[in-house]
Amino acid sequence: MLVSTNDAFIGRTDVSLYDEAGMPISVTIPLQAYDAGSEQNTERGSDIPGPIGLSPEEDPADSNLRVPTEGGVITPHTGILGVGQVAASFAWTEPTATLTIEPYVPAPEPPPEPVYPTYDVKLASGLNMISVPLMPVDEPFTAKTLAQKLGATVVVKLDAYSQKYVGYVVSEDDDGFAIEGGKGYIVNTPEGGMVTFTGTAWSNVPAEAAAAPALANAKNAWAFIVAGSLQDRVSGASYTLVAKNLRTGEITTHKVASEDGQNNAVWADLSYKSVIQAGDKVEIALVDNQGTVVSGPFERTVQTSDIHNAFMSVEMRVGDVRPKETVLGQNFPNPFNPETWIPYQLNQDSNVMIQIYNVSGHTVRTLNLGHQSTGSYMTNATAAYWDGKNDTGEAVSSGIYFYSLKTANFTATRRMVILK
Repeated sequence: MLVSTNDAFIGRTDVSLYDEAGMPISVTIPLQAYDAGSEQNTERGSDIPGPIGLSPEEDPADSNLRVPTEGGVITPHTGILGVGQVAASFAWTEPTATLTIEPYVPAPEPPPEPVYPTYDVKLASGLNMISVPLMPVDEPFTAKTLAQKLGATVVVKLDAYSQKYVGYVVSEDDDGFAIEGGKGYIVNTPEGGMVTFTGTAWSNVPAEAAAAPALANAKNAWAFIVAGSLQDRVSGASYTLVAKNLRTGEITTHKVASEDGQNNAVWADLSYKSVIQAGDKVEIALVDNQGTVVSGPFERTVQTSDIHNAFMSVEMRVGDVRPKETVLGQNFPNPFNPETWIPYQLNQDSNVMIQIYNVSGHTVRTLNLGHQSTGSYMTNATAAYWDGKNDTGEAVSSGIYFYSLKTANFTATRRMVILK
């Protein structure tokens, strides 16, 4: 170790900079100054300057005097504050200063970023059967995040317990189901392409992450979801979504479990045979746990865009019952006095008129109900109302009357009795 002091250097080799454990430590050592003079060089007795940069008032007394020697030894004085000798004559015999050596501890190198394995999966444009080859390092995959990574519109799994398919579509707000290693998932990726997975090995052995055959064309699919959005559900009530392909007769069901009303019925054929095609008509209904239809049935035609996305959406509302046929119901009460309600249901939108006749066939009252939507009008709040008066506002007499329901393509007549 070398330390510069004025015009000399100090050499030290006996300073320990580490403790017994090998850790760096702080050390304070004394310094001994050597003058540059010698016996033949009068510089040893020359003006040895004191502190530099002090004003005359602050400069120690005699700091700039020539240094006297006695017998080759520099004598102490107030300017140099010590006695020393060089080559037995000029080294200071007492320290003129001390030096503290602080250990230099370099900042630790940041740990290298871990390098995780990667696995490329090639996806066909359309439907694919894949497994996720690597477990994600950060957040585990859900149906939603897997769909986002793949650019998929749907993700379908087979529930091992119920042996039914469970589907997720990207239009849903929730995360869907958890994605596990070693299990197969049906995904629909309209664009296809190569996707790279990064992570670690699953604790279980993953299945081969290969893409399934692509759709032969954009007119059919071997997996398809009917995604129902349910509103006005009764708390605690149990519902089941039922979808029927009217061409093939195949039916798929899904028990509604999500409180947010999302429910998906899935068709899938793992041998990649078509389960639906563009132009098919699908009948969709919601039934309660007694099997009563509480919404629908609705009929939807499968479009090419539905095949492209591998799902179709339908909004359903509990109480929105769509009759399969138009029906004129029995008035209630019957017999009545003086008012009654005439129930009916329509299987399609239509202008509706009810005419009331006496036994002679003369029109007593005409009720023009205007344009009515498909649905059931069977309660006091929705059925046609007759106050027992004719078109001039006069109350009719007791007796038998007939009433007819007329729509664009339907006519029916029933009998009622006024009893006063």
